[in-house]
Amino acid sequence: MATCHVICRMLRRRSRIVFQTRLLCSKCPMHNQWPRGHLLPRSLESVEIQLGGTKESVCVNAEWFRLNVGDETLVPVRVDAGIPEGLDAEGRAEECATEEMKLADWIEDCASRSQGRGYLKDWHLVQLLKSKSDSSKLSLYTTPDIFERDLLNSFLERYCGSDYKFVYWGPSGSRTKLHSDVLHSFSWSYNVVGRKKWTFYTPDTDGRVFSVIQEAGECMFVPSLWKHEVENLVQTLSINHNWVTSANIDLTWECLQSEMGSIEKELAAWGLPEDDWESREMMLKGCCGLNVTMLFLMILLEL
Repeated sequence: MATCHVICRMLRRRSRIVFQTRLLCSKCPMHNQWPRGHLLPRSLESVEIQLGGTKESVCVNAEWFRLNVGDETLVPVRVDAGIPEGLDAEGRAEECATEEMKLADWIEDCASRSQGRGYLKDWHLVQLLKSKSDSSKLSLYTTPDIFERDLLNSFLERYCGSDYKFVYWGPSGSRTKLHSDVLHSFSWSYNVVGRKKWTFYTPDTDGRVFSVIQEAGECMFVPSLWKHEVENLVQTLSINHNWVTSANIDLTWECLQSEMGSIEKELAAWGLPEDDWESREMMLKGCCGLNVTMLFLMILLEL
């Protein structure tokens, strides 16, 4: 395990100067870790036209989804089933129930209410479009240059057929409860249509709390370990990536270590040996989408 710490430090040191030069410039949304950027990346301009109808549109272009995704396609809708607010005993966000719903039913349901209890979120739309035979015609966007350096998604897409790239689509009043992001990753969220209210809880000793309103065409950067909750003030569609770089990969390793501790307790409760590496790795991947073996490979491929 000590070896992984050394490799993490090597990789972090190797790219720290480049990373800070690219991401902590005065024109960047990460300047001084302030999580709002008045930013409209060129690589995301086209997505507004496709998914929002026109640049001036205030509504989701439902017909684009009907045509390119299909009315019968099942989508993951999170439903608030009365689960209490906040984090569980392990510090994780309390999860809502997930219902698979036909896209046509979701569009109708979302349009018929001004306030919704359902929220289409964590939807792997990019993966879905890639699986189509004419996927070359359905490229929604390219990641903005400022967020392009991404160890996590480049590894998962190339070697695992997965990603941490999501589309969120919810009516007014839909929300994501208090949480910090998976794998202690960075995240960025781009509003294609709509308006969100973000409330941040800083991880420093001061424990500051502040809110930011994100408009359409703006991109929000969320630093690692910053707890936050998000509410859609109107019907909103956004693109969201979790990402890991040399600047926070050591935090990802710490996250996996913490999860391994919880898994070892579960194995012991089931009467299984704590050194059952295969079971631990399978459970870790199921919980986090990443395990120790994958993390080592992800790092070594970048050295």
